[in-house]
Parts: sequence; structure tokens; C-alpha cells
Amino acid sequence: MAFLKGQLLQHFKQLKPALEQVGADAFLNVSSFDLEVRLRGASHVFRPRFMHLDKQGRRRLASEFRPKAYRFAGWSPYFGKRWTLAIEKLRLKEYALKSDVLTPPWWTDPGADVADVVVKQSFGADGMGVRGPFRSSKEAGLDEGEYYERFVRGSVVRAWFWNGAPICCEIAEHGAVRGDGEASIRELIAQRAGKRAKKLNLDPVSEFLAYQGKSLDSAPAPGELQPVDFRHGRGLGFLSETHDLDLRKDSIPGAEGRLEEIGACLMRGIPETLRPNTVFTVDAVLDDERRLWLLSMSSDPFLHPYLYGPMIASWAEDPKSSLERATDAPDEALTALQ
Repeated sequence: MAFLKGQLLQHFKQLKPALEQVGADAFLNVSSFDLEVRLRGASHVFRPRFMHLDKQGRRRLASEFRPKAYRFAGWSPYFGKRWTLAIEKLRLKEYALKSDVLTPPWWTDPGADVADVVVKQSFGADGMGVRGPFRSSKEAGLDEGEYYERFVRGSVVRAWFWNGAPICCEIAEHGAVRGDGEASIRELIAQRAGKRAKKLNLDPVSEFLAYQGKSLDSAPAPGELQPVDFRHGRGLGFLSETHDLDLRKDSIPGAEGRLEEIGACLMRGIPETLRPNTVFTVDAVLDDERRLWLLSMSSDPFLHPYLYGPMIASWAEDPKSSLERATDAPDEALTALQ
């Protein structure tokens, strides 16, 4: 079962031992929701993050508690760090290729004729605007700012890093329903989703089913587990297929050391002045051969509660310093790729 990182109580449960470990105190401003951590006469303010819906109904992160906020997204040690590899997916893929980090092959030519692809947007959060998968690129076509990417079957891994070290991850299997021999896939999804069923967009599900040679009206056999969604975080949200792993204690079976290698590589791609005391996430696919395929990187992620221990410990080493860093430095990763 997922850790339910969006529940405020889970953040307090991880924050308390993190403070006790270094002998620090913390004070919550109930007006701004700022969290001030104090140690040996020094203090640092961790800023809150909230998930909200914008005017187009898209999910966004913000530091203010807006009227349409619906989920707490953790306390961040700083505000506003951004860099090229976390913004431009194609830049990230080029960087990964040059650094011998596995990433699915991709094509930007609208006329490319390749098999087994998804269509993605060059900018934006991973999972937004994804189309497919398609048996052939000829079934899809590209709009401006899109590219084809080879569809890699496997579990989706979302990993959180602090200073390039992997701290924790979520491993999400494909969202699925189990057949009873009578109900259609559409009906099984509605049963599983409950009250949320009327709000679900089933167009991506239809595309995924078509790739498998099925439709929403297909009726899986009794006991058959039917995959219906491969998107993590922006799909149907069937949490029973998502599991948390504390990477400070355990590693992904069969992929030991791979996240450490990916984290170290991507850390070198962050502008030098931004590297110290930095959080980022990575989305990857873990295939049947236990290989990790890098998909995307985020510089502004949902803060997982397991991060508080490493973040507060880093600050406690020198509480007179700040976890904030300048954000106007040239981006060496972008320069190197030009």
C-alpha cells in the first residue's frame, strides 16, 4: 500500500524523529503554514507546498494555501530552484544518452515510422499530455512540442533524492482490474473507482486497451488481471498497486546501485551553485529484466515525508548557514548540450 504522503499526519510522524535526531525544535505558523526549525540559536524556515487546481483544472504546486488546494505536499527547504534537465525532457534524454544512463529511444520527426511508442510533450510534468501507447507511430502523429518515445513495459518508479542520494521511492504497477467473466472493463473500473467514477477520463484507458487489442466493453475472464493504466500519479489512482520503499534501509531487488548511479549523474547536470542541499525526483521504468529506464526529472516535486531526516540533518551540520542558494547561475548542462 502507498505511504499516503499527502496526509499531513504522515509528515508529522516523520518530522518528529528527524528533529529529535539532531536535538532541534520546530514551530508551525498556522497562518502561513511556514515551519521554523530552531537549533543552537539558529533557525531555518521550511516553506509549505500545496496541491491545487488551476483554472484549466490541471494540478499545480503552490506555496500559498489557495481556495482550490486539496492536498498538503510537504515542507520545502527552499523556494524556486529550477534547471534545464528538470524542465526540458529532450535535454534530459540527450544528457542521459551521453552519460550512459538508460533512457527509452525517442524520435522528433513527425514522419518517423516506428513501433510501440507513446507520445509525450517536451515540456511539463511527466504524465501530462501523454498519448498512447500505439502499436505504430503512424497511428498517432505529432503536434507541436511532442515527440515519440519507445513504450517500455514495466513498473513505474518515482524516486526522491537529496544531494544526489536516493532517499525513498514509490514503485507503481500498472493500474488493473480483475475480471469476473461478466462485467465489462468499463463496469469494473466504475466499481473500483466508486464515487470518483463519474470524474474519470477514460480516453487514455481506451488507448491503452486498444494497444492490448481490447476495449472498455471487453469482459475479462474470471480472475483475469487486466491492466488498464500505466501512468503514475496522473492515472486512475488505484493506490493498491503503489508501494513505498525506504532506500536508506533497502534497495530495489535486482536493481541495486542503479538509483545511486542515476542520482550522481543527474546531480552533475545541475548548475554548480544550485547543487548543495537540493531535492529532486526521477521517474523511471523498471522492466522485467530489472533495468531502470530514465523518463523524467523534477526540480519542484511533492515532498515525501522520508526527506525530512536527511534535510534537517544537513542543516544541523552548520545551522548558521542557509539551505537557500542563488537561482540565477548559468546552466552548465544546457551549455554543454548546445
